[in-house]
This record gives sequence, C-alpha cells and structure tokens, in this order.
Amino acid sequence: MKLIIVRHGETIENVNGIFQGQTPGILSKRGINQAKKVGERLKNEQIDYIYSSDLNRAKHTAKEIIKYHPKLNLNLIKELREHDMGILTGQNKNKLNLEWDDIDLNDPKYKAENYETSMTRANKIIKKLFEKHQNNTVVLVSHGGFMKSLFAIIMKKSREKLKHMEHLGNTSINIFELREDSDHILHLINCTEHLK
Repeated sequence: MKLIIVRHGETIENVNGIFQGQTPGILSKRGINQAKKVGERLKNEQIDYIYSSDLNRAKHTAKEIIKYHPKLNLNLIKELREHDMGILTGQNKNKLNLEWDDIDLNDPKYKAENYETSMTRANKIIKKLFEKHQNNTVVLVSHGGFMKSLFAIIMKKSREKLKHMEHLGNTSINIFELREDSDHILHLINCTEHLK
C-alpha cells in the first residue's frame, strides 16, 4: 500500500502561536494557498482513497486535493485528529513561554491525550487502512503532532524518539510503502517543494 500523509495548511492559530489541539482551526490566506499548491502537486497521483481528520483545517486542505480527483469521496474520520491538548488548548505558547518540544503530554498536569493513547489510535488506523486498502494508494490529511504518532507506528520507533524530530511543515508530503511483512519503506518525509 502506498500511503501519502499530508499535514494541513497553515492556520491563523499557527501564526498566532495558539495550541489548537482538537479545535477546528481556520486556514490563513497563506494556508489556503499552501492547500491549493499541495492539491496541484498531487493532481497527477493515482489516488484510490482519501481520508482526513474531521477538523476544519485538515478538511479544508483535503478538499483542495480532492478537486483534482472528483471521483473520490472524502472520508472524514475523528481518529485522525490532533492530540487533545487538555488545558493547553487555546492557549498562546508565547504567553506561556512554551514550545511544542517543551511539552510532555504524558505529564498529568496538562490533562491531555498522552502518547500511549495517541500511539494506540495511530496503530488502529494503520492496521485498518492496510486491511482495507492493501493494494491501493491512500492519502491521509492530518496534523503535525499526531502525524508523528503515525510515523512512529510505521517506522517502529517509540513516540518519544520522534518527539524531537524536525517540525513538520504545513502541507508537507510524506510517502510510505506499507508491506505485509511490516518491513515498511519510507520514500519521502517532510517535503514542501511545492511551496517554493
């Protein structure tokens, strides 16, 4: 199975340093342009199925991709949502003097979705998709934090090891080949060439 994972376009909340968590998010003008560009980049890709987080910022991005694939249905699923950020949701990271890398979602003080729960959610998605679409090309549109949980499952790494990987750019494209023997292949990671 060819799996293409795309992060949503830039949001107004991203620009303003807001921890969005599972709030909808609104694409900025730049984010709308990024979504259009990722749609153009994937227009010649033979896509069999497309799934998106049901949150507005991901859904809006997915709709720009599907414009070039009118025969496809857009499947919205809650399981592709960003981590629930608990008490950080809606907070300004600059006012809190926090960056993503400073946050340990396993710390109970945040009352957030911990990494174990996130990894369990990611594992269920990958298993279900592979069972249904083993010989297809599937696009997922999701969120930067949760995408790291998906990557951890695919690449057989701990979520903690991927916590400090490079920031995933808005509308970055990530391509994996999922194999029955679980010896999955990474073809492309965090590619934003279409934005240049």
